[in-house]
Amino acid sequence: MLCRSTLEMSLFWLYENDSDFEMPFDKSINSLLHTDSFRENIRSSVREELNTVRLLGNIASHAGKGNNVKTIKDTEALHALKCMYNFLHWIAKLYAKRFPGEAQFDENLIPRGLVDDINVKKVKELNQSYQEAQQLADEAYKEKQKALLQNEVLRKQLEEVQSLLANRKEEREQVIGALPAPPVLITELETRRLLIDLYLREAGWDNLQKPRDLEFEVSGMPLSTNPSGKGYIDYVLWNDDAKPLAIVEAKSTLHDVHKGQHQGTLYADCLEKSTGQRLLFFTPMGMKRIYGMTSSTRPDRFMVSTANRSYRR
Repeated sequence: MLCRSTLEMSLFWLYENDSDFEMPFDKSINSLLHTDSFRENIRSSVREELNTVRLLGNIASHAGKGNNVKTIKDTEALHALKCMYNFLHWIAKLYAKRFPGEAQFDENLIPRGLVDDINVKKVKELNQSYQEAQQLADEAYKEKQKALLQNEVLRKQLEEVQSLLANRKEEREQVIGALPAPPVLITELETRRLLIDLYLREAGWDNLQKPRDLEFEVSGMPLSTNPSGKGYIDYVLWNDDAKPLAIVEAKSTLHDVHKGQHQGTLYADCLEKSTGQRLLFFTPMGMKRIYGMTSSTRPDRFMVSTANRSYRR
């Protein structure tokens, strides 16, 4: 949740101080990550990293059923921390008075050992504090915008700050462009794999288990590519009637979307033959998902947000 809160504050700062970013009416994190100006100025791999922070923050802030808390894995928390390190370091390199150089992320600085158990009550308290801080920040922004409209001096001061930062940004971009590429802290494949899991968890598919839901075995694959005729589907999503509802082909798609679509079609055909159920198959591409149907009478491609739980019903 702290990474999500930090992300929100840094996005607000960016939209307020860099005129290349146009503040939308909806000031939620999700909206700020998807404006036209953000897409034009921030490369897709960074947007995907920040989206994992948003999704992990959403999961962490909602208590589970009963007395359980939806758990964020250590590796996921570390991923969110690395994403925010990358983003804040980028902001510092472009806008800070003193150029920070290529500082390295050091995992050894993270405290080790046992941590206090966080129960549902504690999560709700943390989330309440976050919501209150978010509301105060939103109100402060509105008051500032109101003051800018009414006060010529404040408006000129903001314009001067934006001009100063724009010039500094232009100079820094040239400096950064001449430097060797920094070491990769997070690969795009790591981020996209995590995004797939997070989108499924956000949609309610949060207790997937092998071998029924993950690496599900099917028969009937082309013998030309697999002599055994067997294949293993990355994700199978089941309906309430115990029939497969949809599959997600991740591994092939992460390398080549067309290969992923072909593989997804083959898997869907195998399941349709064995169950008589026509399936949706999803081939995720970062923040976009393509799905198709095994039925030849349906459109081949659609852009969708995620496999929503409503499909179960």
